[in-house]
Amino acid sequence: MSAETPGIDLTVEPPPDGAVPVETRRPTRLYRGMGGLLLRLEARARAKGSRRVRLTNALVWLLVAAAGQVLLTGPVINEPLSLEDITSAAGEVTEHWIAHDVDARFELERTDDGRLLVHVEEQITADFPEGVEETGITRTIASHYEGHDLHPRVTGGEFDGDPVEVAARVGATATSLTWDTGSVLTGRHEFVVRYTLSDVAYPEQDASTGRLQDLLEWDILGPSWGQGIRGVEMTLIVPRELHDALERTPRAAMSWTLLADATTLTPDSETADAVTYVVTVDQNMPPHTDIWFTLRFAEGTFTMPDPAPLYWVLVVGPFVPLLLLAVGLLFVLAARALVWNDARGRAWFVPQYEPDPRVPAPLASRLMRQVLTAPLVQAISDGHAGIGERPITRIGRIAWRTGRPGHLWPEWRTYLFAPAWREQFVRKLRRVPRGIVRDVFIGATLALTLVQFGLVRQLSYQVILSVYWWPLAIVAATIALALVILVIALSARPLTRAGALAREHLLGLRLYLEQTRMDERITLRDELLPYVVMFAKPRRAREIVRRLLDERGHRDPGLRAGFFTAARLGVRAAAMLAVVGAIVVAAALPSPSQRSAPEDLAYSGDLPGSRGWLVSEITADARLERTEAGKATVTVTETLTVFVEEERDTLPQVMRQWRDVVHGHDTGLEVTEVTVDGDPVPYEQRREEGMAFVQTQLTRDWGGEHTVQIRYRLTDAAAAVQQDGRWYEHVQWTALNEGWRDAWSWPEQNIERVAMTVRVPAELRAQLHEDSGVLEGDLDVEAPGLPAVTSGAGGEDVYRWELLPDADGRWTYEASRDVGIRFVFPAGTFADVGQESWWLDSAARALPTAVPLVLLLGAAGCALLGLILRLGGVRRVSEPGLLREVVRWIPPWFALAGSILFVWRTADSVDDDPLFPLLGLPAVAAVVLAIANHYATRRRS
Repeated sequence: MSAETPGIDLTVEPPPDGAVPVETRRPTRLYRGMGGLLLRLEARARAKGSRRVRLTNALVWLLVAAAGQVLLTGPVINEPLSLEDITSAAGEVTEHWIAHDVDARFELERTDDGRLLVHVEEQITADFPEGVEETGITRTIASHYEGHDLHPRVTGGEFDGDPVEVAARVGATATSLTWDTGSVLTGRHEFVVRYTLSDVAYPEQDASTGRLQDLLEWDILGPSWGQGIRGVEMTLIVPRELHDALERTPRAAMSWTLLADATTLTPDSETADAVTYVVTVDQNMPPHTDIWFTLRFAEGTFTMPDPAPLYWVLVVGPFVPLLLLAVGLLFVLAARALVWNDARGRAWFVPQYEPDPRVPAPLASRLMRQVLTAPLVQAISDGHAGIGERPITRIGRIAWRTGRPGHLWPEWRTYLFAPAWREQFVRKLRRVPRGIVRDVFIGATLALTLVQFGLVRQLSYQVILSVYWWPLAIVAATIALALVILVIALSARPLTRAGALAREHLLGLRLYLEQTRMDERITLRDELLPYVVMFAKPRRAREIVRRLLDERGHRDPGLRAGFFTAARLGVRAAAMLAVVGAIVVAAALPSPSQRSAPEDLAYSGDLPGSRGWLVSEITADARLERTEAGKATVTVTETLTVFVEEERDTLPQVMRQWRDVVHGHDTGLEVTEVTVDGDPVPYEQRREEGMAFVQTQLTRDWGGEHTVQIRYRLTDAAAAVQQDGRWYEHVQWTALNEGWRDAWSWPEQNIERVAMTVRVPAELRAQLHEDSGVLEGDLDVEAPGLPAVTSGAGGEDVYRWELLPDADGRWTYEASRDVGIRFVFPAGTFADVGQESWWLDSAARALPTAVPLVLLLGAAGCALLGLILRLGGVRRVSEPGLLREVVRWIPPWFALAGSILFVWRTADSVDDDPLFPLLGLPAVAAVVLAIANHYATRRRS
């Protein structure tokens, strides 16, 4: 290799005594392997003619980029049918053959190894109108489904009762079945095909329980049915052993655009070996109508095959460009370390006592990559050379900025765009690497990025893939990887042999400066000062120069002018972040002023399984006890009389949600048992919206009327509360959260009765405070008092109350508020009742008001300070510095942030809400003062 080519120079000068070896990084084994591949690629390209190979490489990546451009701007591959496509096909139904009847027979079989086989017989009666010149029909069925190869196999066919061969054309995702008679058909004809499918079932998570099931859901007409239909009959034969494994009643459904209907199947006939279902659709249906059946089996009913190769292609394929870019990042790092590495010098250096006259200090700072001190080195060198006006002032100001965060961009700009950077290449101390390796990285990065963008655009049309596909994340990752690769490939500027020798001379000079502690005895005019500064850390370099200037007696009043210190940057960042935070809070969080709390998740109907069940009667029996450890516990048995609808696609699940946090204290609600008609059922307890939430996990249909019992405990029911300067202990039980009436009632099915019972030991009842009472609405609404008390067994006092509709069965609005009770006891009634939760809760409640108030008052205060200083003639308010940042940036940004939070905080407040004067007046004052301050403190020419 030449001296300009990275590699090993075979001419090695033996080191003298006392020489210091140049430390070089030894790449890892992985990088050495990748670098070896790239070096061989470069050598082979040069052997075959570098220009020709580079042109071929460019052509290849241009073709790849063209493919990406087609994916990005061309037609969508396998684009789903739009509503217009479907409706327009209905208007063209007479231009093709029409399916008069479609009779499909499906017989399930489980093989000895547990695999599912479906034997299908289809009989299609087709009408060929006059003028339609067709010699047969083509039927399309799926050959790849939910990651499984279905291996369709035709076992027979007929045409008008005569056996014929049905041509099967198997594709990657679909198989076309064709009857071709060879002559134009008119009138009505009958086509029959028999075929077998395997592994049609697939694992699927049940939406309402989260449990896996083996799901068999099959579209009778297939993925592409473009003909009108006058009638469909489907026969489904399920072996008895498979029928017993069903977790849900079989269902059938049909849809066309926005129209849909579904039904639960009932057996048409049963034998000891099989159960037969028959579905008949006796109506005209337009093209692209979907008709399907659904069978849900217990998990493990069938042996699932390994995912088909096509599945991995579909899953991994869209990420291939991104994965290639990730691999390319590793290779470009290896290229930077081994292909575009610095040439080798002597591999050692000795102390040097004076600079190399051929390498001035600004150029040396580029050879040593001293980015942060390069501007200061340039200023000192210019000062020594008498270049520029007021060199000492310039040196002092640049020294003041050296190594500070606010000066990073100017330092990089000076390093890259000063003449010394270009001088490295003029003197051939550095080189620009060119060759096939660099071209491959540039071409591949641009082309693969375009292909990835095209794939994102193509897949964005696939509704199914959109669940797993994160276009924004993929695009962001692609751009980031591409930028990093391009920056590394385009910024590589390795040293030549001459540059390596010059760098070794500088290393020797650095050794001399360190050994002689030159930084402590250097003078401002010493020719070694630029090198001392260059080799020092940025802060140390600043200290050295400032010390020398102080010894000289230099003073510069404008030293800090225009310099962005960390404090100034912090003020600006804090001001802008306040507005960003206010916008995020207003957009993401509900206003605390809302008069009605957001609907509970259990009532909203948003969760799968939350619809389809109604409540006619609710009774709850609670018992307050004091444990041996002195803690308050509440044990509850809740009984619901529910009606569950039949024929629900998603299985209804009982869902309950309780407000179990009282003034910041978690009462520790634990569900111990859920039963349906006395039989325990599985359930899941979790937290939703900061409340306890429980949901049954029933797996089989359970339509009709049932009795549901839920048993739960509040394990730490007492919460410390401060009222009128005194501490109390609240035991609050919220049996029903607000909204229960609307959530569990329909016009034809209403709640008939709500009954509550609470049992309290007599010794605890004797300590009750007068503020105790049943709940009515939100926590902060005053309790209306306790119901009548009766004596119970075992020395207990019993509170009972009922909520009933009026004589017409209608409930009042107030009836849907919180239902429960609050007992207030003196402090010390129960053990281990901490006050920390109340203080934290109080602080959390105060923050929505305190934060905007602080922002507005801060804006007004800083604006007022700016006005006073300006009117008082203080010059610092007009000069760059921390004070100006505070009075110029804080008022407008804090006023805007506080105003946003003021609107958010009072979004649902009533006219006489005290928040309006409390926050409104500071908001007006802050805005007015910020505007006045903005004009008063602006710079005047």
